[in-house]
Amino acid sequence: MLSREERARQFLPFDALNGFYQELKEKEIEYVEIPELSEEQIEEIEQKLNKIRENTKVKITYYCNRSI
Repeated sequence: MLSREERARQFLPFDALNGFYQELKEKEIEYVEIPELSEEQIEEIEQKLNKIRENTKVKITYYCNRSI
């Protein structure tokens, strides 16, 4: 008969490739260069933002530590 510890051990996670899944998770992050906007582009964005009305769907890309 198996001891309580031996029975519990069979349910422990087994990571044959130690650290592999963490590496894969880090590769999922897409790093991009943050674009530099000209004054005209900034003004165009501001005009578009001012036209947004309630219940309007918008798509926004924001950057956090060089990733989207």
